[in-house]
Amino acid sequence: MILYQLIQRGALRSPFSVTNLLRGTREAYLIYTRQLVPPPEELVFPWLGSLIHKAIAELEKDRFPQMLFEEKLKEEGITGIFDLYDPDQQVLYDYKIVGSYKVRDSMCLKDKTEWALQMNFYRYMLEQAGFKVKKLRVVAIVRDYGTYLANKRVSSPVKEVPIPMLPLDLVKQFFLHQKRRLEHYLTGQKLPPPLCLDFFTWGGKKCKKFCIAREVCNQLPPLEEQDSVLLELVSYIQYLFSDVEFNE
Repeated sequence: MILYQLIQRGALRSPFSVTNLLRGTREAYLIYTRQLVPPPEELVFPWLGSLIHKAIAELEKDRFPQMLFEEKLKEEGITGIFDLYDPDQQVLYDYKIVGSYKVRDSMCLKDKTEWALQMNFYRYMLEQAGFKVKKLRVVAIVRDYGTYLANKRVSSPVKEVPIPMLPLDLVKQFFLHQKRRLEHYLTGQKLPPPLCLDFFTWGGKKCKKFCIAREVCNQLPPLEEQDSVLLELVSYIQYLFSDVEFNE
């Protein structure tokens, strides 16, 4: 019950966060306007992730007082909280609790694109605040490490994944377009926005099982209209590092 209440309170946050803008517009719109939250049985891993983030921050603060932990930033009306910034090495880190299949596939193009967009916008926010960022790293913590399948996929419970530095003007363009689009529907109270692009739905897989707005969404008109500007942006971003090797 406590965990469920925590997630419910989280649903009241601004719709214009980095995390929310990495959702499809319809999904983000429905989550915010309907205050949708996952059912309790789907909150175990988010709860575990929050505990691990908190534990890491508490441990590292004592060992490395010069580092910045979980600072909240705001740029262009968009909010975000990064996990860890090392000012000496000028490295920005993000901790992610993931299944072994994601680390094995790191890299699957979908994950690389989403992680890269998220971390590069944090990089933009930090640099606007006067902090230089030279490297981006995802620290992937494998939640199913030790199981039979995980042992076939990974050799360690923790994997550091290098993230490419994208052109910041392109990253900024992506997030501002997402913000304007969501703002348009929220302000005009137009229901519903068109269906989310395949990029946000993992080719439709998210719609079938993982999107918390799926039941509401399925009751609404489909509106197959495509956002050509966003589609072009995503395609170009994927093209920029489609050949980047993530196993270094």
